[in-house]
Amino acid sequence: MSMIEIKQLCKRFSQTTALDGVSLTVQKGSIFGLVGSNGAGKSTLLRILAGVYRPDGGEALVDGGSPWQNQELQARLRFLPDEQWLPAHSCLKDLGKVQAKFYPNWDQRWFEELCALFPVNEAAPYRKLSKGNRRQAGLILALSSRPELLLLDEVFDGLDPV
Repeated sequence: MSMIEIKQLCKRFSQTTALDGVSLTVQKGSIFGLVGSNGAGKSTLLRILAGVYRPDGGEALVDGGSPWQNQELQARLRFLPDEQWLPAHSCLKDLGKVQAKFYPNWDQRWFEELCALFPVNEAAPYRKLSKGNRRQAGLILALSSRPELLLLDEVFDGLDPV
């Protein structure tokens, strides 16, 4: 069964066409990467799949349903955008407590293991973390929710090779 099914997807922003007739299918259990030049529409496609943007044409289905304004479906997936926004004064530990309330599959033990694995100060305010540590904090939060679908945009941006 398909986890993602996209048929003739279109998205425009004023005079700019970001997606024009895109079609693809991704099976459940797959790891799928989008490769393309800057401005090719990769981030736009991910935002549509996450329910952030509404398509202007065509269809984007995740597990058989449209992600647009679908809170039940959105609770089962995680989108880590290229520029994530987290409250500047909050620390990773507090963010974990808040997100545990919103994601039904939140795994506190996994969260704690990931915090120990990644070198992020879980008590430091988000605004004081380096770009790489912010990226790692986002990954920890995303993975701890044990999503059925994980959408990562520029996941390695800011991360050291180690």
